[in-house]
Amino acid sequence: MKKKRPKPATVNFEHKRIKEHHEPSGSVTYLETRGAREASTVFLFEDFEETLSMPNHQGHTAADTYASFFEASGHWLREVGEKTFFEVVDDVEKVKAELPPEERTGEVDRFIFQKWAFEVGMKHGFLSPAAIAAEFVSSSDYLHRLVDGNEELQRAIYQFAEAWHWFRFEGKGEHELAAIGLQSARARMMGPQVRREMGDLRKKIVLSAYEAFAADEKNRTSRGSAKAAAGVLLTEINRKLTELNRKPIAIKTLTDELRPIIEERFPKKKKGSAPGSPSEKG
Repeated sequence: MKKKRPKPATVNFEHKRIKEHHEPSGSVTYLETRGAREASTVFLFEDFEETLSMPNHQGHTAADTYASFFEASGHWLREVGEKTFFEVVDDVEKVKAELPPEERTGEVDRFIFQKWAFEVGMKHGFLSPAAIAAEFVSSSDYLHRLVDGNEELQRAIYQFAEAWHWFRFEGKGEHELAAIGLQSARARMMGPQVRREMGDLRKKIVLSAYEAFAADEKNRTSRGSAKAAAGVLLTEINRKLTELNRKPIAIKTLTDELRPIIEERFPKKKKGSAPGSPSEKG
């Protein structure tokens, strides 16, 4: 059975980039926002070698991230009365002190850290912050013992871990879920007046697009049909809505919004009225 390949998120995230030049250094800053990722900053220089020598390319930025995570793990564990990394290390040393020298191997460290992380998960739930912190600490100890002081390899691992995280974030659809949650939170923060203004803006865009469409005589046969007009105007209206950071409109919704506009502009013929007025067809 073939494994499913990760797919990029299907949500059409808004991706903004702002480019800033800095003198006299000659550096360029790109400020970016996309979906739930509020901002990221990348520094570039015309001299590619100079760019690669910067801390973020050498892995120092990822190392700072690791340090902050390690510190946070201690807080999460202490909050629920669990041991931290240094206390587990003390346990390891106590056990090793009672063993013959030839048995004081890294396997002892690995076993005790894994057992401790498992017990934290059993006690608080494996999805709890404490269990996540314990697994992070246990994996960290195993990794750093294997790295054995090689700082270059250590930074390379940190960089890979960060790249892995963002690839998974996109490929597994987690960014899509995060963006939906962020949009939902923002929507709850908006008052009725703001939502009403957003709805009014869409109505103005729809009305403006239809007025231009109906004023063109070549559309004389279709301007009286909500379905026909919606089919022609949908792409243009959605483009404008997207440019203004508004959600695209569905064809059925657009048809429903166009119907009263058309009925007001081109009322249905009443018995005895003069011929010539287009009738509503959609």
